[in-house]
Amino acid sequence: MSRRRRIAIVLAGLIVFAGASLVITLLLVPGQNERTEVLRLVRTQARGDASGMLAQLAGCSARPACLADARVDAATLRQPGAVELLSFQPSSTIALGSTRGVARVVWRTGSRAPVVQCVQVGRGSGLFGARRVTLLAVSRQIASNGSCS
Repeated sequence: MSRRRRIAIVLAGLIVFAGASLVITLLLVPGQNERTEVLRLVRTQARGDASGMLAQLAGCSARPACLADARVDAATLRQPGAVELLSFQPSSTIALGSTRGVARVVWRTGSRAPVVQCVQVGRGSGLFGARRVTLLAVSRQIASNGSCS
């Protein structure tokens, strides 16, 4: 086999590897970003910081129902201590392109009963924009066996 042919095969292999790595990253990173953003929101909520919650929820201040839910959540779900994330179900498992969905989060602080909530999530579009996660709204507490459909 000629040297040129070997170089071409190695370069083709590197291109395939880089492409596969990019696709895997686009599939996995948005789910982790979503979890991180939801956890940050829950921590803000557990501190009772309604204005901090509104800053994290895109456009929530302009929607009366969202604004009311955030204020009630901050007041009623305020809990001292570190937030422990018990369960997280992302809004989508695949994030190539723009998507909107609802994530389900179960959390608690200390020995208190778990809190179950739904978070409306938007993900950006485009090849690299798929990594962008935007939180849109958070529900009031739902039943422990409740779903976020």
